Amino acid sequence: MKTGKATSLFTNGIAVLIICAAIANPMPELRAEQNREEAAVIEKMRKDFTKVLREKKKPAEKHRELILKWQKQRRLATLLTLYETAKDNSQRQQSASPAMDAAFYYGLGYVHALEATKTDATFDTALHELQRTIENATQRFWARFKL
Repeated sequence: MKTGKATSLFTNGIAVLIICAAIANPMPELRAEQNREEAAVIEKMRKDFTKVLREKKKPAEKHRELILKWQKQRRLATLLTLYETAKDNSQRQQSASPAMDAAFYYGLGYVHALEATKTDATFDTALHELQRTIENATQRFWARFKL
């Protein structure tokens, strides 16, 4: 009789472990699908970002629209990574007009400012990038562009 109870307890214990493992590790297919969806979203963001970098008409407004679009989807951290990566890209720097360059730094500063409000961080980086906007702009109307 004791062996029956022990076997039953052992079997139940194994069943509980299997259930816990299944809950803790979702099906690999589900994780793969989530990874594909995440990759598709990031690819869409990259395309949007590249398009905005090439924008010659109203580039600051296009950066702002891009940032607000991805802020609504709670993707500012990823967008900030794209901006920071492009910041040191010599190809972007060579192909950009002064207005486009100023708009880029406006966008970078704007993303930093939004992230700082979200994380209670300081605005030092945002202010630095927005100052670069003013320094790079040939026309001083950039300084009045509303945040």
